[in-house]
Amino acid sequence: VTIVAYTSLTCSHCATFHNTVLPEIKKNYLEAGKVRLVFRDFPLDGLAMAGAMLARCASGDRGQAMLNLMFRQQAAWVMSKEPIKPLTSYAKLAGMNENDVNACLENEGIMTAIRTVQETASNLYKIASTPTFFINDVKVEGNRGYEFMAQIIDKKLEENGS
Repeated sequence: VTIVAYTSLTCSHCATFHNTVLPEIKKNYLEAGKVRLVFRDFPLDGLAMAGAMLARCASGDRGQAMLNLMFRQQAAWVMSKEPIKPLTSYAKLAGMNENDVNACLENEGIMTAIRTVQETASNLYKIASTPTFFINDVKVEGNRGYEFMAQIIDKKLEENGS
C-alpha cells in the first residue's frame, strides 16, 4: 500500500497530521514494512515554497529532518515578522551555510520542479487543498485523523492479501 501525501509547510492541518497522525502511521504501518509513504510538496504560498526548497537542498536525510522541524515549529516561524530567519536557522542545523541558503532559494530548477509536481497534482488529480492523500486509489482530503486513515489502509492491505 502506498500513501502519497500532498502537503504545504504553512498549512496548519498538514502540521497537525505530521505531528499527531503520522507518528501512529509510522509505528503501525511504515516500520512494519506494510505501507510506503511518499511526500509531495504542494506549497500554498511563497513561504511554504521557500521551506520546501530548503528541505530539498539539505543533504541526505537532513531534508526530512528539516521538514519534521518545520512542521513541529510551524506556529513560530510562520507567524514570525521575518520568517526567513528561522528557516535559515533550520537550514543551518541541517548543515547549510548562508551562501548555501541563498543559492538554494535562488535555484530556479528546484522551484520549477516543485511547481511542476504541484501543477500536475492540480490538473491530473484535482488537488485544490492540503493535506490531500491518496491511499492507493482512495483520495482523502484534509486531516481526517488516524482512525479514518487506518481503516482505509487496513482495507487496502486486506485487498492486497497483506
